Amino acid sequence: MLSMKRLVVSTLVFLIFSLTLATLKLYLPAHSDSFSSSQSRSTEQTATTTATSSLDVSKPVKSSPLPLEYYIEPGGDGTCSRFSPSYLEDFHAHTASYCSPESPAQLICFHRFSGFDGKTDSLCYAQGAVLDAKKGKFYLNCDLRQLSDEEKDNGILPFGRLPSYWYETGPGNIFSAAIGVRASKDGLDIKGEKSGNKEKKSDPQSTPQAVATKSAPSITPPRTILLLKREGDGNTWHCLMEIFSTFMTFDILRILGGVSGDQPPLFRDPGDSQDSQAIVLDHHSDGPYFDLWTLFAKRKPLRLSELLSDQTTVDNLGLVNLIIPLAGSSNPFWKDDTEASQCTNSPNLNVFSHRVLDFYGIKHPSSRGRGGPIIVTWVWRQHRRLKNENTLLAELGRRNSHITVRMVDFAANPFGEQIRIAQETDVLVGVHGAGLTHSMFMRRGAGAVVEIQPEGFEHHGFRNVAGMRNLGYFRTHAKSITVENWTAGETGEAVDSMQYGIRRKAAGDDGHSVTMVERGERLEKRDWHDMDIEIEEGRFFEIVETAIKFMYTKGPWSLDMN
Repeated sequence: MLSMKRLVVSTLVFLIFSLTLATLKLYLPAHSDSFSSSQSRSTEQTATTTATSSLDVSKPVKSSPLPLEYYIEPGGDGTCSRFSPSYLEDFHAHTASYCSPESPAQLICFHRFSGFDGKTDSLCYAQGAVLDAKKGKFYLNCDLRQLSDEEKDNGILPFGRLPSYWYETGPGNIFSAAIGVRASKDGLDIKGEKSGNKEKKSDPQSTPQAVATKSAPSITPPRTILLLKREGDGNTWHCLMEIFSTFMTFDILRILGGVSGDQPPLFRDPGDSQDSQAIVLDHHSDGPYFDLWTLFAKRKPLRLSELLSDQTTVDNLGLVNLIIPLAGSSNPFWKDDTEASQCTNSPNLNVFSHRVLDFYGIKHPSSRGRGGPIIVTWVWRQHRRLKNENTLLAELGRRNSHITVRMVDFAANPFGEQIRIAQETDVLVGVHGAGLTHSMFMRRGAGAVVEIQPEGFEHHGFRNVAGMRNLGYFRTHAKSITVENWTAGETGEAVDSMQYGIRRKAAGDDGHSVTMVERGERLEKRDWHDMDIEIEEGRFFEIVETAIKFMYTKGPWSLDMN
């Protein structure tokens, strides 16, 4: 009898539990988004997640306006807003349409006050642009409207004040170089000046280029064009800051809402990326990072001159969308490089790092493989070199039995190989320079960076990157010397000192003292960018060995400090 009662009770408890579970499944929101690092689609829900939120994959996830890869990494007090998803959301919250509703074309710009240099950063998205092949510019049939006081108070910049940056980059310079805006109602040109005494320009939307179909193109023309104006082609820091800023531009455009708050995203990945192409406005060479422009704009990048010379594509291009991205020097990691950041995590940087690794098919393990020595990578440079570097590195290897020292010229390798080397590195060492940018791609929380800066120089960019990648960071300053005093070391060749003769000290453009040297028949100005570095052996070994010992209890190692 007692057993029968127990059986009945057990059955009732099981039924109640089953009904409760079914009810919860019916009413609780399910999480079905993909965690793919490069192909995540933006969610189409309006609720937002705060900058310090974290993603617990065991629970239903609060809907996010950004790809969920931004929220996989844990947040917390160390996540500062300008390095987190809220940085992108802030842009999306400060947007305005610049054309009247009746205009055939539309222009939408997004803004964010940086808080560091007193500058507001901007990116723009245009719809209905037409290419005027004869003038080599895109045109928008747009009647610019006056911004309201409320919009201005909300941080929206007038069209004529879109920002420009170093080396003729940024939205202001891109509009000046490649985009015309027709204010047909009031006769104003792009700069807001009266154009009545100028030769009347034809409306490009009525030109043959806009509607001609002389021959069917072998490849369908792109629907969206990313307009690029780069600072250069070779400096790793400059180039990656530009690519990083452009990646964030695309993610801002992937947020649901638009200007009215209830519109679909302006850009979808992967759908829209297949019909997008980067058009390069500058005259720099491609450089080793050029392929990365295809992460979202999947088609092979073209020079503007290449596009204009393809008559079939020009004839069939029709109306296109234009993306005017954030400039590289607007990137928070660059803006903040004069200050030592206390931020210890950056979801934005983590997403960028993972996307680049995925692009080159490189795994990004969180820990070091078992066994083997601590790998110390010395960043070899053609300029701003370390005196007696070969001798110092050889002695470093002799003094430390648990390490392998290698000297790497990153510039001599394809960029994918550069990243692979960074992934294998445990301690990255070098004189201040772009090569230390590779710390972005070291294993997060499993490495250390040593930076030797020129005397009197203060730069915190690589320190901040290391901090937000949870890497150890160690810095020292060393004496700057002219090239005639430089030698590679016992296994290297000395520079012929007869080639150079010091002439005099002079004031540089930034107010710092520079050295004028005589080389043949001409004088050369040398400041800290060009000067080489000399450091005492004891100080060199002390700082590098401190970083090595930092790794003794990291990853697979369990070594005694002494």
